[in-house]
Amino acid sequence: MEGHLTDGVVEVGANGRERYYDSRGYGRPRGEGVDLAPVEAAHLLYRGDLDAVDGTGLGGFLADNDGVVVPFLVYKDLRERGFYVSPAREGWVEDADGADFVVHPRGDGPWDGTVEHRVRVVGERASVALGSLGDVVLAVVDEESELTYLETDRPDVEGSNV
Repeated sequence: MEGHLTDGVVEVGANGRERYYDSRGYGRPRGEGVDLAPVEAAHLLYRGDLDAVDGTGLGGFLADNDGVVVPFLVYKDLRERGFYVSPAREGWVEDADGADFVVHPRGDGPWDGTVEHRVRVVGERASVALGSLGDVVLAVVDEESELTYLETDRPDVEGSNV
């Protein structure tokens, strides 16, 4: 099965919905087909479940879409740990701001509308604004492609200045 990249979405036609969304939680349904985020398409190419995107395999797809490489490493890791993961795209999940992925609770999938963790992907040398933390898990990817997950929160500050 082959996908086609159009406007930042990989479209997969006939039987794509059943094969990818209904059975394994990839993408967003569109009729009998499915729309995949580029990181999802990269993962399916990696697994061999998608033959090509516009005639290219995984290496060519990642080379043509360089902003996908680091998020792909995190997406792949979370999927290999058994989580259903959805890209935090506007219109695909609620409250997509400040996150790259949402991780669904064990036993739930994207069709349930539940979120266990909101994940933000950063490289180890990237600056992260303090105000953007608090309700996300930071997935830090180092130069050797090793991953570290850091849970962030915002403390309740009480008291007065006297």
